Amino acid sequence: MRAASEEIFKQNFGFSDDDLDKLLDLYSERLVDPLSIFTKLEDKSFQMFLVLKCNSRRGIDLSQGMIKEAIAKEFNSENQLINNPNATFRIIDLDCSVGSNSLISVNSIIEAMDFKFESYFQGLELKQTATPEFQVYFNDISSNDFNTLFASIPLEKRYFAAGVPGSFYGRLFPRASLHFVNPSTALHWISRVPKRSEGDINSAWNKGMIHYSSASDEVFRAYTAQYVMDMEDFLLSRGHEIDIVDEAKVDSFNMPSYLTSPKQVKELVERTRFFTIERLEILETLFPPASGAQILTNHMRAASEEIFKQHFGFSDDDLDKLFDLYSERLVDPLSIFSNSEDKSFQMFLGLKRNNVSIAL
Repeated sequence: MRAASEEIFKQNFGFSDDDLDKLLDLYSERLVDPLSIFTKLEDKSFQMFLVLKCNSRRGIDLSQGMIKEAIAKEFNSENQLINNPNATFRIIDLDCSVGSNSLISVNSIIEAMDFKFESYFQGLELKQTATPEFQVYFNDISSNDFNTLFASIPLEKRYFAAGVPGSFYGRLFPRASLHFVNPSTALHWISRVPKRSEGDINSAWNKGMIHYSSASDEVFRAYTAQYVMDMEDFLLSRGHEIDIVDEAKVDSFNMPSYLTSPKQVKELVERTRFFTIERLEILETLFPPASGAQILTNHMRAASEEIFKQHFGFSDDDLDKLFDLYSERLVDPLSIFSNSEDKSFQMFLGLKRNNVSIAL
């Protein structure tokens, strides 16, 4: 608790180190049941983030295996390595503070990624001709002592380092610019002391308390509401920043497909003069309301999955995710054809060759 909160006490009360010693000694004596302070929560498992901050080194050690397992299973390095073996992978550690815990986490993440790359090349029986580089960003609020942090970074390291001051509850990076975000011991912090309709929490509202534990239900609800708002902002911000697909590849991709109309087909046939249209009919396409989006998604995947694989280097798992998302967003299966003259994107055309000579 001291590691997590001593700067807050210093800033608010002007406490010295001796004051903090006395305060936390008293806190320790009174804390008979360490979990009693979380009685407002639905259960006393109270969230991984609080455990990590109460004993952050122990929590980080416990989480390393989970992080490595997640990278091995979920992190998709293939897309970038296929197209650029010298790719730079960008990692951010949030709420880095000034201690060594942040460096331990970063080294563990890079170790897991290196193993993933080696496994990828071995699986293809290819020689790894290049080693991807890593850019690591260390984030904390602007008052953080970044100089102390960077002084502790060893000269011999596997990454380039940079500091990024600012609140992680807002955007910190451009779109699609990150590969891995490590919030580690960060997400139990809320962005500000909660407000109620009348204003900030004050002595009259939360008298004798410094937190929501053992406080009134109104105070607890205020903290809960603030946390929900902050987490939504956090997830939205990271959703923009994490690199699912290289933005440059998206910008350079255009589907080589065009939906013509009966009128345009007729004009082209008449202009060339070599054929007469014997039959031109629109094939009505009906999509059942309950499954129309999925039917169209299946058609689109059958027609285009090889194009996506060649351009983006997508795996089958990537395509599953892409077309699942496409199906979810396809509320009106025919809305994607709204720029056509009509929504009949299939037709039958029967042509008869005219008795016209072709000039050589």
